[in-house]
Amino acid sequence: ENFLPLEKLAQKKDVLAEAEGIKIRQVWTGSEVDNSGSISADGEYLSFTNWETGNLMMKNLKTGKDIQLTDETSWTKPMQWAEGSLISPDGKQVAYVWRNDRGDKGNYELRLIQVGTQKPTTLYFCRKDEYIIPKLWLPGNKRLIVHTFIGKDQWQLSSIDVLTGDIQLLKEKTEH
Repeated sequence: ENFLPLEKLAQKKDVLAEAEGIKIRQVWTGSEVDNSGSISADGEYLSFTNWETGNLMMKNLKTGKDIQLTDETSWTKPMQWAEGSLISPDGKQVAYVWRNDRGDKGNYELRLIQVGTQKPTTLYFCRKDEYIIPKLWLPGNKRLIVHTFIGKDQWQLSSIDVLTGDIQLLKEKTEH
């Protein structure tokens, strides 16, 4: 393994020191743990994909209760499921990647869901050679910074208005 086990870190007090007022604790274990989501600003919720069902979920880290956000996944054709997700700073919305086989039109979408509604809005349809990841909510919860991969050698950083879907390109790079 390419990481240092926690028990070895704990022996080195100068390496792993808790900052004053901050406590490090394990919040979730088991085979269903997924690292493709995010933690809410208040630290109470964690978004994740339930890989048994493919649905986007939120885990209440205080109670351990799971909240299902989507309900249209399928492991049969056309296959569709949730991937990487990002909770808004106010905790009321989640932006996420939706894998949806649309044939030659592409496979991925950037979606937004209001917590408690199970009615997503598609903000962006990726072309066949694109993949998009929500990276950062801007103040006011009205815009998202997204990272788009195009083919094997190009990427873009863009800002998307979550109300209109308007996209503003911020940075683009092609690697040869």
